[in-house]
Amino acid sequence: MKKRYYILLFLTIFTQNLLSKEFKLQSPDKNTTVIISEIKGQISYNITNNNKVLVSPSILGILFQESPMVDLWYVDKANSQNVDETWAPVIGKRSLVVNNYNELELDLFSEYHTQIHLKLIFRAYNEGIAFRYLINSEMDSVTISTELSEINFMEDMQWWSYRKERPPLGPSLASQIDTTVNYPLLAHSKSGKNIAILEAQLDNYPWAMPASIAGQSGFSFDYNRHLTIPVPFSMPWRVIMIGETYGELIDSDLIANLNPKADPENFSWVKPGVSFWDWRAWGYKADDGFVYGLDLPSWKRFIDLAAETGVPYLLLDADWYGPEFSKGSNPLTGGKSQDVKAAIEYGRQKGVGLVLYLNHVAAKAYGVEKIIQAYAEWGAKGIKYGFMKIDDPVEKVNWTHYIVKLCAQNQLFVNFHDGPVPPTGEEATFPNFVHREFIHAQSDGKRVFEPGDYIKMVHVNTLAGPVDQNNGMFDMVNSLQQRPKMFQQLNSTPLAEAARTLITYSGGMTVIPDAADMYRKHMKLFRFISAQKLPWAESKTLDSQMGEYISMMRKSGDTYLVASVTDESARELTIDLSFLPPGKTFKAEIFSDTPETHYINNRMDYNISQRNVTSTDTIIAKIAPGSGHCMIIEPN
Repeated sequence: MKKRYYILLFLTIFTQNLLSKEFKLQSPDKNTTVIISEIKGQISYNITNNNKVLVSPSILGILFQESPMVDLWYVDKANSQNVDETWAPVIGKRSLVVNNYNELELDLFSEYHTQIHLKLIFRAYNEGIAFRYLINSEMDSVTISTELSEINFMEDMQWWSYRKERPPLGPSLASQIDTTVNYPLLAHSKSGKNIAILEAQLDNYPWAMPASIAGQSGFSFDYNRHLTIPVPFSMPWRVIMIGETYGELIDSDLIANLNPKADPENFSWVKPGVSFWDWRAWGYKADDGFVYGLDLPSWKRFIDLAAETGVPYLLLDADWYGPEFSKGSNPLTGGKSQDVKAAIEYGRQKGVGLVLYLNHVAAKAYGVEKIIQAYAEWGAKGIKYGFMKIDDPVEKVNWTHYIVKLCAQNQLFVNFHDGPVPPTGEEATFPNFVHREFIHAQSDGKRVFEPGDYIKMVHVNTLAGPVDQNNGMFDMVNSLQQRPKMFQQLNSTPLAEAARTLITYSGGMTVIPDAADMYRKHMKLFRFISAQKLPWAESKTLDSQMGEYISMMRKSGDTYLVASVTDESARELTIDLSFLPPGKTFKAEIFSDTPETHYINNRMDYNISQRNVTSTDTIIAKIAPGSGHCMIIEPN
């Protein structure tokens, strides 16, 4: 029987060597086409968009250690399908997500890998293209020596990449690639297309590190290491998003759609929302002489304001159980653990949940399973996990997912900080994975960013999923002088900070950093933040230009919130209100700059006005340098 099988296989391979095959896949709107070709065992693809070649022929395939010098894969059979469905995320940019794509699945074989079975899957969405490999084998595991996947673009482009606190990259991205550059990458082509390169559904595998291809405007996904993986195995999706505007990319649900979907009933306990944060408030002196610190009275001030304004959470950061990097700091009994329990009970009485910091040092030293179970029993609502010091990327990915699943079992949120794994849409599968610090958090790392840098970061990093950037600081005058955890003065305005809390896609939790008493001084402006009742019913980028400005609308219940920010230049933005339901009149509360407002010279000035608006109206937002503009639009 085996002998006959190999004879048939040989005949099939011999036949394929004489032929070339070509497979065509189009997006549902037929604007984007992928052509996958197999010529004498070499597989490649190209992409056209609106009849213009976007990606030139690019190699596909995998080299396995079992046959390290051979990469000949032939298409045995092809299957296609169309999927057009909607699903309801627990957290997300909108209450209903459309998942519409055409799929092509190719079964590949090789005479050199008779025990390895490879599938290549392409999906074509209106927003872009994704492909991945599925690996099976008669063995228990296989070792990948090289992934050959490439993306070669037809023309040079302007590129941007942000990774934690690194500066942006410019037009010569390929020459600047180093070990700190990660996806997502965002590009603007000379022909006007906006393109992003990302990953989706990362599991038990290292995140991709783009490697430049000599002489070409493109990238490969080679990891420069051998990876032994169990089989069957699904590799991450490689994603190429395409948009006429930057806003189309920002608003897309493509990355979430490429991940398994959570059962909402299993995560009904996930209640997204805004959270106060104690860390940056330390040292703030209120008008009554009270000084914020690592103590129960400070936490109660936050909880009191949260209860008054409908803010559902307070996040307690590091050192509450002792110095965070000390192995002697016990996260169950150390430091102010008894005060933390008292704060949790005080919050419970007032309808405010607490999120507790946990450092990786303590998690490993005292048993993360026991710690997370204990925090759930105390009544906490989530954890903030800091400084996951794991060098091996596969181990780091798996440990991250283990923490997320462990938290889900105990009905806790989780927010990863300090060098987390890149976002690849995990919140679709685990909605308790609310966000992470895969972005430069404001006034963190002993440096700050300028207004134009914020706009670049929000265009790039939020493409891949929700991030925690800690926007929302209102104190622009005294924060650096008073507070030990404010390392540099923010170059911003309270109005820009309020706007950023909406614009930054924060998924399940928007963390705001100022003292409760500072927010009390600006209660009308603070209402713009407290009105952000997550999850969002709808989100839409109204207008944006990379590095210059962005204007965003998010809907919460029957309330529409609109926020805009500019770079270091003053500008006027025309905000079209056609997103409002026609035939209805709404009341708009508008927060705008004064003629004297400036993000360096006069940070604190802003005006508040009201007017009735309809879907046929436009608002002219006059924004001062480095500042912003906010609107709360409610049924009249």
